Amino acid sequence: MSEHRSELDELFDDAEWLQQALTHPSFRNESAGCKTDNQRLEFLGDTVIGMAVSTTLFRALPSADEGTLSALRSRVVSEPVLAQAARSIGLSGRLRLGRGVLVSGGQDRDSVLCDAFEAVIGALYLDSDYDKAAQTAVSWLQSPLDEALEMGGFDRDLQAVYRHSENWKTALQEWLQGHGLALPTYRIIAQHGPAHAPEFVVKVVAVLSDRSECAEGRGPNKKLAERHAAQALYTHLTSDNGLMGGCSSDDA
Repeated sequence: MSEHRSELDELFDDAEWLQQALTHPSFRNESAGCKTDNQRLEFLGDTVIGMAVSTTLFRALPSADEGTLSALRSRVVSEPVLAQAARSIGLSGRLRLGRGVLVSGGQDRDSVLCDAFEAVIGALYLDSDYDKAAQTAVSWLQSPLDEALEMGGFDRDLQAVYRHSENWKTALQEWLQGHGLALPTYRIIAQHGPAHAPEFVVKVVAVLSDRSECAEGRGPNKKLAERHAAQALYTHLTSDNGLMGGCSSDDA
């Protein structure tokens, strides 16, 4: 760590909060003298960020409905966006990681960086107050927030918002919940290709009031395959006919 205090360090009165926020559980597990990690701070920061982003969207888009606001918030607080924000403020080089995670490139892994970003905001909230933590979160997320505000201001079609955000799993979930239905289920039904270039096939099933509907999606990893399956099912469920022929009992 640099001997000079960075802009990130200057935000904190108590440096211990920042150090905890930058401590991955793997580091604590491998270090006898380390008693804390950033998991609890991550939980707190997630709430602060969600509230800060929700408030910003709510005030800036007075005509947007609940569904649109929810979709835009999901875009801003998504793992890739928070991970990129973490990179932009230099968290990658500040993380305290266990040897195994570090060797495997964990310092640039989206999930690790996203968690650290949330933890830093949670730590800042405890070190100061909600206003400072919320304002900092909004400033660090200004670019994705601007994009979300532009989408919300000029595109009232909720499906288009989801299309831009590629958050099809959320779109499908909220459509089903809005119709009083259970959440969809996903399962891998096939995996093709070599280990270095796999292709996953995922099936998503939604149980409607009178039938089950399903769709398949493909991708180089489970996450993308699930997203593509959700996109296919959501698109069909919200189309004019809304029918895909149903699923067999084995599929459901």
